[in-house]
Amino acid sequence: MSSQKDSKDSGDHCNPDSIQLVSFTPVQNGTHSDANPPLDHLNPVFKDGHTEINMEDGHIQVPDSTAENTQQPDDIPSKPDIDNIDIINPTLQPPQPPTLCFLYRFNRLIRRFFSLRWGTVKTVILVVLLIGYLAFFCYCMYYNFGDEPSVRLLVGTIIGVLVIVWKSGKKFWRCPCSLTVARDIFDEESPRGTKLRKIIRWSLYVLSVGGAVVILVIDVAMKRPENFICLAGVAILIILCFFISTEPEKINWHSVFWGMSLQFWFAVLIRKTEFGSAAFEWLANRFVEFLKYTDKGSEAVFGATYLDHRFVFALMPTLIFFNAVISMLYYLGAVQVFIATFGKFLSFCIGTSPIESVNAAANLFLTLSEAPILIKPFMQDLTQSELFAVMTGGFASIAGSLLWAFSAYGAPINHILTASVMSAPAALAFAKLLYPDEKKPTIKAEDAYKVDAGQGSLLGSLSAGAKVGLTMAGYVVINLLIYVALLEFLDQTLLWFTERAGVEGFTFSKLIAYIFYPVTFMMGFPAQDCFKAAGLLGIKILTTTTITFINLGTIITNGEKLQEYMATYNDTWTYVGDDIFLTATNITLVGGVMTERSGVLATYMVCGLSNLGAIGIAIGAFTSIAPSRGMDVIRQVPFALLAGNFASFSTACVAGLLYTD
Repeated sequence: MSSQKDSKDSGDHCNPDSIQLVSFTPVQNGTHSDANPPLDHLNPVFKDGHTEINMEDGHIQVPDSTAENTQQPDDIPSKPDIDNIDIINPTLQPPQPPTLCFLYRFNRLIRRFFSLRWGTVKTVILVVLLIGYLAFFCYCMYYNFGDEPSVRLLVGTIIGVLVIVWKSGKKFWRCPCSLTVARDIFDEESPRGTKLRKIIRWSLYVLSVGGAVVILVIDVAMKRPENFICLAGVAILIILCFFISTEPEKINWHSVFWGMSLQFWFAVLIRKTEFGSAAFEWLANRFVEFLKYTDKGSEAVFGATYLDHRFVFALMPTLIFFNAVISMLYYLGAVQVFIATFGKFLSFCIGTSPIESVNAAANLFLTLSEAPILIKPFMQDLTQSELFAVMTGGFASIAGSLLWAFSAYGAPINHILTASVMSAPAALAFAKLLYPDEKKPTIKAEDAYKVDAGQGSLLGSLSAGAKVGLTMAGYVVINLLIYVALLEFLDQTLLWFTERAGVEGFTFSKLIAYIFYPVTFMMGFPAQDCFKAAGLLGIKILTTTTITFINLGTIITNGEKLQEYMATYNDTWTYVGDDIFLTATNITLVGGVMTERSGVLATYMVCGLSNLGAIGIAIGAFTSIAPSRGMDVIRQVPFALLAGNFASFSTACVAGLLYTD
């Protein structure tokens, strides 16, 4: 018995002598007769003493060992004559030689080993790779430490370690020796955590206000007291939001205070500390360096003259490439680490719900139409205030995929990165000002912070991200074409009508500049640049952010050209309308120039997707994700657009307040 069992387990069915043909049972179908059954209905039955093998429709079926053996008809000989069988199932394979039987057994042994112990094997492989990388890292630090590449390697290693620690954090929190105090602080339902958070927050109230007063007195009042007009601008925005709020009596001033405070302290850390400024400058340079690798792909596809059509053949491929990389990092879980961590930080400091904070963090990487996908399972359960905050965060931010496209025309990318980070807490603050919480959120923190990992495969995520980037690039190109043409039409139309009344040079761009002039003055722009900045703001709100950054980049580049001209020729130049004519080189700088301070403030002011064109994007994205919330989205989206603009305005005010260079 044991030998037969071993024979069956080891796959001796490869031995042709152990297989006995028992019967052919044709299956009737339609008008077919027993003598001529259709080929696909033959049911040959084989038997090797213990295992019965039925081959039906070309598939091998091994019946349950407890089932009764098929009875062999008496009129079928034990060793049938194969030559007398008219029809043989072509799917039956000939007997395999002993060598193939051995390979079959070995293959099955290997597969069984890996299927049963794959977790252990995977852990061993990862540990070996980790040890190898750490050995490489230590040798590199010993061989040459201090230059920029070594710093880059160090930063990348630290980020990787943080990702590993975060992904294994659940085991840590479950450990009996875990930090129970820290766990209670982040536990929204813990009574002890509530008391601890209250103590910490009131202590931070005092530290935040006291530190801000010291910085404003020492760094602003003594150097540039005129910057306090920006502080007045922030106060005006808050007062205006209070009067137009849906329910001013329900405003959570704790959330408003900490949203504005985080915006201020982010600006101090990034712009006023040597470490923060150097870190963001380094990060911006690495970002630009990475995205410039797209130029090789553009040259390979479009040829060496691809820069002749820079916007379509150089900038839009960058958009596609960055989206593909973000999608790949999302599949690997790296993006989720930042989103969940930064979301917890915002929720703890500002007091907003976890789902609002996660979405605000996601807007640093994803666009207005992509970020809501992360919270799709919760869209039906969002309160009206949470839905409003989610839309406001999308309007107030610029996704990472658009940073390079906007900075390539001359806008400083380090300031764009800073504005994106500062706008996240500001968007939550203004959302809670304009649309306070009407009821307690129902989504639990542990569910909101559990950002799902990417599906499919690594290469599949790369292709999916490229597809999304291609769609986004097409949208940018088409809208740029449409809005530039529409703006030119409005300019020429208003110019024609005003010329009939004897007024020269009055265009639509000038009209919106007059409308938004008080707003730019409130943000602290110098008097000579207020009108030009107001024109940029009007174009941004009424058309698209892309056109605004193109015009802003042209103005900033003109300032650099003017400085080079003055250093080289020391010659005169004159204004021709809004343009500047360089006498020595006979060149006209279209659009004129701005001071360096105005260029920086304008970058913060227009850093957001809060324009009329984005309303359609928001409605389409949110209603497709949650059709039942369609009417809520349509009713709230204009108000959310206003809140997104207010967040960008406050970011510009804070940047202007601290700009003392």
